[in-house]
Amino acid sequence: MISDEGEEVTIVGELIEPDSEISLFSLSDSANDSESNLVSNEASYEFSIMAADTSGTKTTTQTDNSVSAKVILKIHYTETITGIKKAVLTQVSGSYKRIDPTVRINGAILTYGSTGPTRSNPAYITQRRTQTVVPSNLSYRTFFNTKVTQLGGGAVGANLGLNISRGTGRSWSLKVSNNLF
Repeated sequence: MISDEGEEVTIVGELIEPDSEISLFSLSDSANDSESNLVSNEASYEFSIMAADTSGTKTTTQTDNSVSAKVILKIHYTETITGIKKAVLTQVSGSYKRIDPTVRINGAILTYGSTGPTRSNPAYITQRRTQTVVPSNLSYRTFFNTKVTQLGGGAVGANLGLNISRGTGRSWSLKVSNNLF
């Protein structure tokens, strides 16, 4: 087989279900009988083909109920789908801003990570970080390296929370979630 890059790739199949009715005979014994020259046998083979990693992004945009602040939260990930989806979060980026000039954004908290079983280990692993001082234009590389699966409630994503106030008596929060799974 030839790969997308033009390189020759060898794929080895494993015989998983041979046909038990295979019989051998000499073609010279039945040279005058054209039907006996036809042999039909079947066998099932299984091929393990490694799926390539693909990189992707997912963006969520949200405002609070009073349309006072806007958040854009983007997750960057690498995933592999081999029957079971598994992924690792590689970067979180985005921005937040106030729309209403009468409000104030008092702070932001960003939490990002992944949790779930890996393909080779059914025990849950957790990779997580929290940033308590988050600039309005944000970008964080995660440096995570373990892919988790979506089985059993696995999750990959990010949450950004803003504390918003108007004057001295009214405050509220906006929480934006962006999850791959």
